[in-house]
Amino acid sequence: DMWNLNRQVYALMAAWTDVCQRMGVHHAIASVPWGKAYERYSASIADSKEGDAKDCDWRKGFDAWRDIADKELISNMRSKHFLAAQRELLRSVLDLRSRQQEVADSVGRLFGVPTQHDLDDLARQITELRREVRASLRATQRHEAEGREGVAGQPGEG
Repeated sequence: DMWNLNRQVYALMAAWTDVCQRMGVHHAIASVPWGKAYERYSASIADSKEGDAKDCDWRKGFDAWRDIADKELISNMRSKHFLAAQRELLRSVLDLRSRQQEVADSVGRLFGVPTQHDLDDLARQITELRREVRASLRATQRHEAEGREGVAGQPGEG
C-alpha cells in the first residue's frame, strides 16, 4: 500500500508542477494585450493635443482606454496561442484533480473513511429513493381522489 501511495503522491506532485508551468505560460500570454493597450493608449494621448488641464475629461480618457483594451483583449482571446495555452491549462488542472482524487481515495481506504465515490453513490441512492417516494405519494393521492369521485358520483343517495 505504501509503495502505491508513494507513486500516487509523486504523480500528484508532477501534476501540480505541470499546472504551475502551464499557468505561467497562460499568464504570460494573457498579459500581452495589457502592454499593447497601454502602448496604443499612450500613443493616442500623445497624438491628441489635449495637454491642457481644462480640456481633460476623465470619462473620455477612460472610454478611450476601455475601447482600446477591449479590442486588444478580444483579439488576444481569439488567438491560437491563447486558446492553446488555455486548453493545456485546463487539461493539466483536470489531470491534477484526478490525481488528487486518487490520493484521497487511497488514504480514505487506508483509514477506513468513505471515499468520494462512496458518497456519490449514497447521494445517488438518496435521490432515487426521494423520486420513488414522490411517485408513490402522487399515485396514492390520485387513487384517493378517484375513490372520492366514485363515491360522490353514485346515484340514488340523498
